[in-house]
Amino acid sequence: MAAAELVNVEFYEKTLAPRIVDMQSGLAVAPKSLVGEFNDVKTATTAQFSATSTLQETLALVALIVGAAFAVLIGRSIARPVGCMTAAMRKLASGDASVEIPARDGTDEIAEMGKGGRNLQTESDQERGACRRETGGAGQAGRAAEGDREPYPRFRTRHAASA
Repeated sequence: MAAAELVNVEFYEKTLAPRIVDMQSGLAVAPKSLVGEFNDVKTATTAQFSATSTLQETLALVALIVGAAFAVLIGRSIARPVGCMTAAMRKLASGDASVEIPARDGTDEIAEMGKGGRNLQTESDQERGACRRETGGAGQAGRAAEGDREPYPRFRTRHAASA
């Protein structure tokens, strides 16, 4: 048995012990290698996130600018016709039947307002003609009587009842 133990000790010291030492030195290097690889992956991931974030911010800014441009264009396409129609209606309401009614040829709401304004303008012309015929026409008294009367009495009566 002593000879067998001697062989086992020799096998351990010459074969197993060097291998164990090699494994332990390899294990000492492994954490350093893993930490280094982890840091490399972390750096690459951070760079990818940064690039993605920059791209998203750029796209959001472009979308905001395009949206604002569309809002301005659409707002102007609505505000200008409404402003012109408002000015024409104010002149028409003040008695100026010679005003040009804008936007009568479309199919939108502004065109409908223009058609209504044109009808009002036509009614006003007809009322003025009837008034001239009643007062005798072109004399100074006829113009004074026409100037004294309220513009668009039928319009005001008709719309006062619905208000």
